[in-house]
Amino acid sequence: MQPHAETAVDAVEHLVAVQAENPSQSAWAVAARTTPPAREEARAALVDAQLVAGMKRTIAADRATFTLTPHRSLRPRELSELRRATVRYGEYLGVPAALEVV
Repeated sequence: MQPHAETAVDAVEHLVAVQAENPSQSAWAVAARTTPPAREEARAALVDAQLVAGMKRTIAADRATFTLTPHRSLRPRELSELRRATVRYGEYLGVPAALEVV
């Protein structure tokens, strides 16, 4: 693999692991390995500290939507955890939140 990948998915497929203290640092570590650095593309869903999906977050005054593009099939337990995290984030924002998987 070249020093930089074209996309965040390409970068993740070639990484053994990303070590960081929080998800935003993990996303930065992936984005830094793309050309050009793709911060938006690096938003990700982490399950058990594994990158399992790309994520787009859309926040409106009356709702929040998280659109996931899985890198592999998500297990029912993983989807359940992601849905619970979505609800908690919506509660934090004070708006209903929805999870969409594409």
